[in-house]
Amino acid sequence: MQDVLYIVIPCYNEENVLPLTAGTFLQEIKDLTEKGKISDRSRILFVNDGSTDRTWEVIRALAMEEELYTGMSLTRNCGTAGALLAGIREAAELGADMVVSLDCDGQDDVKAMEKMVDACRAGSHIVYAVPEEEKGEGKKSGGLKQYLFSLAGKAGADLRPGRGDYRLLSSRAMKVLSLYTETDQDPDGILSLTGLETAEIPTASRTRAGGKSRKKAGKKQAGLIGRIFDLTLIPLHLVSAAGFGAALLSLLGLVLTLAGGAGEAWTLPMCLLFFLFGVQLLGLGVIGQYMARIYTETKKRPGYLVAARTREDALPAGEQILLEEDKKDAAGEEAFRAPAQEEKEISR
Repeated sequence: MQDVLYIVIPCYNEENVLPLTAGTFLQEIKDLTEKGKISDRSRILFVNDGSTDRTWEVIRALAMEEELYTGMSLTRNCGTAGALLAGIREAAELGADMVVSLDCDGQDDVKAMEKMVDACRAGSHIVYAVPEEEKGEGKKSGGLKQYLFSLAGKAGADLRPGRGDYRLLSSRAMKVLSLYTETDQDPDGILSLTGLETAEIPTASRTRAGGKSRKKAGKKQAGLIGRIFDLTLIPLHLVSAAGFGAALLSLLGLVLTLAGGAGEAWTLPMCLLFFLFGVQLLGLGVIGQYMARIYTETKKRPGYLVAARTREDALPAGEQILLEEDKKDAAGEEAFRAPAQEEKEISR
């Protein structure tokens, strides 16, 4: 029996791009089915991430034309991570054995999916497709970024440069991912903590089919810093070390001042005083970052809400029951309103 593969594609304001790239995904899933790599029950799942254009209408039209297309629409924009999690959970509910996630802009090489499926069958539960020019990104960039990667590795988070949203998850990886219940989830960050067998498939990136990319270089580094906060206690340790160093410098300044070898008597103490103020503010900022995350988690708000799906029969069993109950409630409310309306007409 072949594995069921779902291709999960988050979409945000992609009404012009989606018609150009949807056929590429469709052809690839058909090719993999013909080769016997995946089951004929495999599907392409588009996730409308609160688009403000006609993206959802395009997804619905695609689903009406081809049964291999299916879609879901979120009530608001949840970001790429939120849309991916929604799609992965939806695919798992619908019986997917493997899930491949990628962008809909056509930059990802879909031909890499076959190698990713093979790597999964060989025992890897997480398979990343990494563009060859980005695989050595961490070593080339150096500086703060490389330092952050090394710190995360020492803390147990297997973050690697070049890994993006183009990845394959096995059924086991999806189950492990579901065990993490934090509100603000980052798939890459969580997967880096699982310790599951991981593989990388080198690919060649292509130009975007159309529209504008939401990925910016500055946001990548900011996202890495956010993952450091989410996954480790490293910032707190660094602030503790900075505080210890400031205390030593203060002691040294006091000794130099008393010895009379520091020039003007007020110069060094004032510099050390401002340094201590800076360390304290830095410490408060780091603690505030963790407090904000704790505050968010205590609310237990859902990361996303589903507004609609292309097919009602694609709903998970529990939601089908709720849908039927909603229909009964609506019918009962209509029946309740009818006599009242008739009474108004008679009174007139």
